[in-house]
Amino acid sequence: VIRYNECWSDKDHYFNDVMGGAFNSSYRGWPGRDSDIYCNYIANCWDDGIESEGANQNVRIWNNYIENTMMIIANAATSIGPLYIWRNVAGRSYSPPGSEWNLTHGNFMKMGDAGGDNWMTGHMYVFNNTLLQPKDEGANGLGGESRTIKHCVSRNNLLQARSTDTHSISTDKKGADNDFDYDLLSGRYPDGQEKHGIKGTPHYVPGAGFSFETKSGNFQLAADSPGLHQAVVIPNFCEASNGAPDMGAQEAGTPPMVFGVKAEFIPPAASAKSPAGH
Repeated sequence: VIRYNECWSDKDHYFNDVMGGAFNSSYRGWPGRDSDIYCNYIANCWDDGIESEGANQNVRIWNNYIENTMMIIANAATSIGPLYIWRNVAGRSYSPPGSEWNLTHGNFMKMGDAGGDNWMTGHMYVFNNTLLQPKDEGANGLGGESRTIKHCVSRNNLLQARSTDTHSISTDKKGADNDFDYDLLSGRYPDGQEKHGIKGTPHYVPGAGFSFETKSGNFQLAADSPGLHQAVVIPNFCEASNGAPDMGAQEAGTPPMVFGVKAEFIPPAASAKSPAGH
């Protein structure tokens, strides 16, 4: 269990990955089976904010704020699963000049393979995450434009990409066994998906955003925003309180989200079954 940490540096002393390990192409990897990573503030690395790659056997990543990394969450590949990614907030995505990958920014979730498609055999569930676009410098969506996605279910995410990016979900033709729906998307997504998805961009309440000083943020949707009261109920992950729930990481009318050492315990949905029963 990795919780309530504040992991950050400065522009001259970037980490490689903030949280990560080894053996991406394996049935083991990091963080290991039955792990929780939640309520952390994570920032300032050349590559992955959270590098959860390999088996991802019953791994749960939730309620984290991640910024100033290239990839927000890396999951290439997930060989066993299930991997649950929910109610995380992605801030600025940034790759410093001269980085190994020669990119300006990365994806909210890396997706794709690591050593071949044969490792992409585990299931992934992506619920109620928020991709902020502070100063139009946020992350790309799920898999960027062209990384392969397999065995992934998404629901209730705010997948707003940069204005210069074209995709909210990768349209790579090798993608298979995916179920994307009820997301708010500013860019392209695979044909035949998002039957109940909404094309548009979110509008947030006045003063919304993240405070580094307090390690807290307000990410509520405004009254006129698409995605407000347009999410689907997901038992143990996204419940209905007053009518239909909201898309994104924070419900309207709830207190600010807090990350790091001052965060409060939120019971994880450790016993929840996925919609597909995995």
